Amino acid sequence: MNDEWGTPDWVFQLAHKIEPIFAFDAACNRENCLLREQESFGDSLLVDWYGVSYGQAVWCNPPYSRGNINKFIDKALYEAKENEVRSVFLVRFDPTAKWFQKAFKSGYCDIYMLDKRIKFKGADNTYPFPNCFIHFQAKDNKGGVYYI
Repeated sequence: MNDEWGTPDWVFQLAHKIEPIFAFDAACNRENCLLREQESFGDSLLVDWYGVSYGQAVWCNPPYSRGNINKFIDKALYEAKENEVRSVFLVRFDPTAKWFQKAFKSGYCDIYMLDKRIKFKGADNTYPFPNCFIHFQAKDNKGGVYYI
């Protein structure tokens, strides 16, 4: 897995079924950003997401290298609880991972399972694990699991 691999267009379009408008891509650089109008790049873990999303949703395909997903999950939970920021994450579907359990048990998200494997932009092959969207929301909704 390479932290620079990009989100395929069809996956990003599918995410729009969960949130119709994204105003900030939280884990991109200038080359792989999915939002053409985005001007803010750098360490989004240090940025107030409400200030850069203008009340719209945040998109995040976090770096999958060790420890990074957890940092982004913590940020999404903080932003949902404290600032009412909605966000949609693309992550591997792994209910055994501590970050996954933390997100789901928080009650501030829903899980949307994808029904096929993803070939990320820049990858030679399809990612070997299933993926899902985690939809963080501004209210405690007790969580749900769905297919999209």
